[in-house]
Amino acid sequence: MIRELDIVVLVHDLPAYGLTQGDVGAVVHCYKDGVTFEVEFVTGEGATIAVLTLSQQDIRSMQAREILHVRALAETQSANEGHSALCRTRVCSRLGIASARASLRLFPAAET
Repeated sequence: MIRELDIVVLVHDLPAYGLTQGDVGAVVHCYKDGVTFEVEFVTGEGATIAVLTLSQQDIRSMQAREILHVRALAETQSANEGHSALCRTRVCSRLGIASARASLRLFPAAET
């Protein structure tokens, strides 16, 4: 079951938003039907790429044995530019990022 603030994985490309299969987002709202969600996708700096209404056919839960991957964002004009800082802060908090402007650092460096 997908809940608000869950980390989810996109299961297919959304080229209009520069998103590709495997991109990670955070659920910022669950609709009452239980199968439709508002999902926010952000850059490593916390800037919103898109906030999209997606269904269970578009996303899946992130699995415990999966690892995040970084890629360059394609240049697109998102219809959701300028989304509120509140959602960015909530997503960054869920991802363990100190602030919406902080660099993405999900795993501590290995000690030598």
